[in-house]
Amino acid sequence: MFLNFAKFVTAPLRAAQRQPVACLLFVMAALKVVAIYLYVPASATLLDVGFGFSPYVQSLIANGHFAACDYSVCDYAQRMPGLPYFLFISSFFTDGLRTAALIKAVALSGLLWLSYRSVAGYFVAQPVTLRRVSFALVAFLALSPNLVKHAAMVDYEEGYLVELLAAAATGTMFLVTSNFKTASALRYMFPVIAVSIAYLFKSSMIVIWVVTSSLVVYLALSSGRLKLASGLIALALAAPGGWLLHNWTQGGKATIMSSYDGENAFRGWNAHTLDLYPDCTLDLLFRPTTICGTRTLQFPAEPRRVDFATEWEWNDRYAQRARDWVINHPAEAVKILGVKLYTVFLSIRIVPHYRVTDGANDTTRTRVEEWLSGVWISLGRALEIVWLAVIGVLICRGDAQARRLAFASLVIPISYALPYVLGFGYERHFSLLIMLVTIGLIFSLPEAARLRSTKT
Repeated sequence: MFLNFAKFVTAPLRAAQRQPVACLLFVMAALKVVAIYLYVPASATLLDVGFGFSPYVQSLIANGHFAACDYSVCDYAQRMPGLPYFLFISSFFTDGLRTAALIKAVALSGLLWLSYRSVAGYFVAQPVTLRRVSFALVAFLALSPNLVKHAAMVDYEEGYLVELLAAAATGTMFLVTSNFKTASALRYMFPVIAVSIAYLFKSSMIVIWVVTSSLVVYLALSSGRLKLASGLIALALAAPGGWLLHNWTQGGKATIMSSYDGENAFRGWNAHTLDLYPDCTLDLLFRPTTICGTRTLQFPAEPRRVDFATEWEWNDRYAQRARDWVINHPAEAVKILGVKLYTVFLSIRIVPHYRVTDGANDTTRTRVEEWLSGVWISLGRALEIVWLAVIGVLICRGDAQARRLAFASLVIPISYALPYVLGFGYERHFSLLIMLVTIGLIFSLPEAARLRSTKT
């Protein structure tokens, strides 16, 4: 048993010598470590996290309760539990944010390795040309300045979603392309678990959770494995069901979303959205006077969480304001929708274009940062065009297997992007869209080549 375990642990090192893709995964892991030392301050503690997570982390560490008690009452659902609980678990080993980031990098790099190892045979069996194309596409992801930076971070959700969504998409598409009728139960469970964990980090992942879980359950039903399909449904429902139960018992609200979603909806749909977006962060809406680039802007004073009796009253009021504004201003809403569609699917610039650096003034990003990210995003947008073309070929000329893969390759990235079109999307959001599109292309190109070979 010990020898088998030793072989499993050393398998990545041995495979890296034989398989270039494995080497890329190790390079990405090393780059994440470098990025951690560049972007995560050595002095930062587990409580030095922003985006509203710090109170939950502090409460978990202090008394084991998931709550934010910054106001006269405690909130229980402003943020999803994944990130605070990860930092809480990390507190048993360290109180430093950088060390927690290193722990996460090792754990999620291991997840990527397991994901690749489970599908490696599929790519090794491809012709040499296709293997080289796959290697280039994996290199595009593994060496991405955008993805590496986000994957290194520990204080916002995308720092966890990079690997989780990559694993979920890879596992799902491999199921579609392989003999899913004889695939093991573990292969079915893997993408469902990965996307469910992603949802526990960010409520907007509920759409891709629905799509991914539905695809996997459909494959199980198509193979005639009713017990497996039933088990997968139960497994998939565990995460949103648990969160719904938490919201009902703690806040009296039966919902699978977070209480921050209402204010986020308002950010994306109001009369001043395009005054800021995509130039600056929409957080500036809540500053009566602010600077965006070279413009000085003034906004009406908006009520904040402290002005409401409960977190769900705060959520519902802002969600209703967003809905009312869209209904009463359809032309302006269509314009905003067009800007969001362009930004999420086509923009080659970092969004926001400017960033707040000192809480009062906005400055442009460095030229190097703008150039590196811009080049990578531009290449990603070009891959989106290739991706759509390949999907079109698979749908129009493919057999049942090809069409299944085309459907999965199309709906997984779109289901991820949809919440950002309906809300608002920044670079850290659409960089992950490019990642999912590239993964779809990695699986779709061999399928297109298979169709071509069978017809010749």
